[in-house]
Amino acid sequence: MPATKSGFDRFIKTIGTFQSMKDDLDEDYYNDLEEIVNNVEEIVNNAMKKMSDRTGKYLHKLHELGDKKPDEDTLLKIIDNVPSCLSYEDDEGWLPIYSAAICEESVQYVPLLAKEGVEHNAGGDFARGGLLDENNVLKELAYRADTSQNADPLYLDVMKKLRKSKLLLREDIQDHKLLKWACSPGAPMRFEFLAGWCPEGLKTHRYLGLPIIHANIQYWPIDCFSTFLKTALMYHPNDLGLLFLKDDEGQTACERAFKRYGKDETMSAIGN
Repeated sequence: MPATKSGFDRFIKTIGTFQSMKDDLDEDYYNDLEEIVNNVEEIVNNAMKKMSDRTGKYLHKLHELGDKKPDEDTLLKIIDNVPSCLSYEDDEGWLPIYSAAICEESVQYVPLLAKEGVEHNAGGDFARGGLLDENNVLKELAYRADTSQNADPLYLDVMKKLRKSKLLLREDIQDHKLLKWACSPGAPMRFEFLAGWCPEGLKTHRYLGLPIIHANIQYWPIDCFSTFLKTALMYHPNDLGLLFLKDDEGQTACERAFKRYGKDETMSAIGN
């Protein structure tokens, strides 16, 4: 017994048959059929919009799926079916790629979402697949640190994949102040990765008008200063890790640290 076709399949076949008979049909009759088709098309478009929105919500929840998370091939097929899902904004105005980036359980999907986002213009013409949407994914990748010790290597791996696919560029380090955002005790591997890619940036990049080491001292706790110093000593040993780098007022980083943290704590951090 032949398989029974669905109503939708029969409808599509019927449309094709009548279209092929257009020149042989009464004009009023054909126009009535065309109106029916247009009504159905509107219904189908609404259904596709609902399907896209539902898929977008699914992408926002990848971090909650546990063992039910899709592999990348499955996720790619899902996106190929409804690519507009990549542009679905949640109640916070976030794209799916941002939701993926801020959770250790889903950050591994970011390179795929970015690549497909570029293909389907997620976030707009200059958003680089959603990486540079108004919610800056690159910044999140640089500094985000979950409670797990696995966060830093996971996020580092994502950044390396983006660099390999040219979705993370060297100029992004300065343009989006990634050295500053990665300079924390929760992201030492990422900070070293970025510093190794752009070692002169440790000296020349600025945050809020200050050299990065000065900004760390001015606005963040001493463990950020320690993270900076450890890496800076690797790339600027002759400058003693930029301890004596001066700000625009002629104050060295060491002097600023003494004032902010106290001499004993500063010397302890330097000694360590």
